[in-house]
Amino acid sequence: MGYWLVKRVVSPIGAMVNAAEAVSAGDFDKKIEDIPADEMGVLARAINSMGGELQKKFAEIRHEKDILNTVLSGIREGVIAVD
Repeated sequence: MGYWLVKRVVSPIGAMVNAAEAVSAGDFDKKIEDIPADEMGVLARAINSMGGELQKKFAEIRHEKDILNTVLSGIREGVIAVD
């Protein structure tokens, strides 16, 4: 019973740690496989969702940056930012 319990708890935690580290390093495609149907599964699905959402947000930010760079590169006069 001890081995089964350790395998059931430690294995998903290890997978979640690996995925979280990959996402924090910028690998938003990293997903947790073999998601259990308990609280660990809820956490695993949240980590998978977080990676996908971060990927979308970074893509939006890059797109907005590209638009701003295009606009600013076409301006010949100086630009003053006022807050």
